[in-house]
Amino acid sequence: MVDVNGQVVLSYGDLIQPTHIAVDKDNFIFVADHDNKMTLLSPSLQLVRHIEGAAGRLYFDQKTRRLYTGHAKRYGVDIIQT
Repeated sequence: MVDVNGQVVLSYGDLIQPTHIAVDKDNFIFVADHDNKMTLLSPSLQLVRHIEGAAGRLYFDQKTRRLYTGHAKRYGVDIIQT
């Protein structure tokens, strides 16, 4: 996270090459990493869990609370109800 001056004030360092992010209405952060892994972070950037094989492009539908993950290596979309 950065402040209004662009200074890093909070970070999470266990990501190799983040490719996409999505944020739910409670400010939980879903991060797709290049190694086909998705990381779920709390609003304070604490690790909640890793989900292997569930990353690609991300879209979080606030109304239905569904996370859509598209895959580059295997064509298709997974839907995760949160």
